[in-house]
Amino acid sequence: MTLTSLLLAVGIISIAKDGIAQIMNREFDWAMLSPMQIGIIATAAIGVVLASTAYPAWIATKTAPVLAIRNLQAGNERWSIRRVATVAQFTMAIALLACAVIFYQQMRYLKDKSLGFEMDGLTTIDINSGALRSQFQAIKQEFSKLPEVQAVSVSSRVPGEWKDYAISNARKQGTEQLKDLIFIGADEDFLETFDIKMTAGSNFTSNPADSSTALLNELAVKALGLEDPIGQWIEIPTVNWSGDIENFEPTVRLRVIGVVADFHFEDIRQQIRPMIIGNWKNPIQNIDYYTLKINTKDMSKTIASLKAVNDKFDSENPIELHFLDEQFQRFYEADTRRSWMLMLFSGVVILIACLGLFSITAFAIRQRTKEIGIRKVLGASVKQIVTLISKDFMLLVGLSVVLALPLAWWAMSQWLEDFAYRIDIQWWMLALAAVGAVLIALLTVSTQAIKAAFANPVDSIKTE
Repeated sequence: MTLTSLLLAVGIISIAKDGIAQIMNREFDWAMLSPMQIGIIATAAIGVVLASTAYPAWIATKTAPVLAIRNLQAGNERWSIRRVATVAQFTMAIALLACAVIFYQQMRYLKDKSLGFEMDGLTTIDINSGALRSQFQAIKQEFSKLPEVQAVSVSSRVPGEWKDYAISNARKQGTEQLKDLIFIGADEDFLETFDIKMTAGSNFTSNPADSSTALLNELAVKALGLEDPIGQWIEIPTVNWSGDIENFEPTVRLRVIGVVADFHFEDIRQQIRPMIIGNWKNPIQNIDYYTLKINTKDMSKTIASLKAVNDKFDSENPIELHFLDEQFQRFYEADTRRSWMLMLFSGVVILIACLGLFSITAFAIRQRTKEIGIRKVLGASVKQIVTLISKDFMLLVGLSVVLALPLAWWAMSQWLEDFAYRIDIQWWMLALAAVGAVLIALLTVSTQAIKAAFANPVDSIKTE
């Protein structure tokens, strides 16, 4: 039986290897297994055989011959290893099911959460050459001529960034205390392209004098202690580039001309951080991206048009294009894979638990065949017999619920600590998993119990 199961498992994995590779985010092939890993699989199969036969063999040696011949039960059936195994299986199944429900709710919450800007249709193009950077205004005009392009901006970094951020050490002019703020440079079309709301002041203009101006998000206003930020000056003596400190002599001074609403610039797992948006012509960081807001039904045609514009100004460097929603999606890739794996394992464990419950129910009914027949002869109804048989097993499932839900609550509370923005674990999330598991268990037990209840009592009483 174990060998057959092993062969079936190998066959199922071989058939489903493409799906497994997608969930695991890595290629899978049997040829990749080392001799040691193959040995581990074989050892696991042998271990299953030994583990499953050791206990029955030990019981058989302890059972008195007269009991064995009469096929009677020895030991304490109330807490036999079968019942303990059933409780353990359903505890694991309910806990995994509850974790899957909470996991799904957290992922949905993150995907539905407002980022503070409109991401639909945003496409970024890396600026990979001096030609594309120095001629950006002409290139913007060419992009804007395309009918499907609704807005274009340039910036040093974009939300969902996969490059290092400049962390400016900034302070309010006239003070000494420095605060760490994300710094990006952007042009006057940045806010419109991303649909970021202004809460005070004004935006950049195309005036060259704007090179010494800056916008702050609301958190930056609080961090710098600016009660009336518009018109005030901030100083940036140093910038941190992932551990490399750059000093400015003289200190960079920027005049605050506007305040924008807070928006997510990084992984949504993290809290929104204070940010300075300097004019594109700032002394700290050059522009590095075009961002285009596109509305099209034929993206392949649009990409070809964008490529033509890129090649017109720089034919040596191919266009490097990214869709912003895909960049943000990569933040959730690992968690999405975990979600699929969790649901898969939950289903497998529930199936195994139901098989175990089915077996122990069948075994118990077989031992009580005469009792069931006598009860029917004495007038017991089908409902009474089904209740009699199901009651003990549903108590085991109930005990599993009591053990599983606190375990699931604790495990998911620890996991949610990794998120700056997270759901509260609601009672119904745990209850949904518990009710689902109980209904599945009840269905498993009832099929056997109903079959026994409808059996001919004469045949039941004659059973040996």
